[in-house]
Amino acid sequence: IHNNQIKIIELNSFLNIPNLIEIHLKNNRLEKLNENFLINIPNVRKVDLSMNSISNIVNNFFGNCRYLEYLDISNNKLYALDRETFIGLENSLKYLFIIHNELQLIKNYYFANLVRLEELHLKENQISAIEINSFETLINLKKLDLNNNMLFRINFNMFSNFKNLAYLYLNSNDEIKSYTIGKNYLESLLELSMFKIYMLENYIFSYYSKLRILYLYSCSIEIIQTDSFYGLLNLNYLYLRDNRIKNLNNSLNTLINLY
Repeated sequence: IHNNQIKIIELNSFLNIPNLIEIHLKNNRLEKLNENFLINIPNVRKVDLSMNSISNIVNNFFGNCRYLEYLDISNNKLYALDRETFIGLENSLKYLFIIHNELQLIKNYYFANLVRLEELHLKENQISAIEINSFETLINLKKLDLNNNMLFRINFNMFSNFKNLAYLYLNSNDEIKSYTIGKNYLESLLELSMFKIYMLENYIFSYYSKLRILYLYSCSIEIIQTDSFYGLLNLNYLYLRDNRIKNLNNSLNTLINLY
């Protein structure tokens, strides 16, 4: 029932179809999720609520969706989440899309206990800050997309528990005023393009020994120190185009697996 003009879905709208496993409400005119119309479809696996005008999700709205694996609430007007927004999804949710909303701050309880989550997509919000423990319980996360936000301070230690994280996207955020890169298990891709970095300090990636792809294009990089890429033992691809680099300072000499 996507691409309609639905404004309200009443509580018992899906009363007699308990075996429904997917519900697509994309591109309607929903504004608030107050009535828990999902309560009568406990076996639902996928819910798409994207491209509406949702500004609020009532607490425990997904409380009866113990098998829900895929949730898309992108392109709405959510400016905040609650402690109980995702209650009931702790042992099922794998894919969560909150793209192009109005989130400004990620609090440490937003995604608490979503231990099965594998992909979290938060790009194109207005996020300027992330509390340090916001992702602490996401132990199975493989992909995190924070592209196109307003981040200006990054503490990479917040990603240190991600032993399965393969893809981290941080493109097109604000100028970094301060950043700390600590121990990380990132294995595949780190994307920092269009992030105003100016200088790559020595050993900044020293804990990323498993990383294979690093994007640093259009970062306004002017200085690369000699040991900036030290520790990137398995790096295969490095993208540095459209910067202001004047001298590589032999910084590439440690990248023995670069293609």
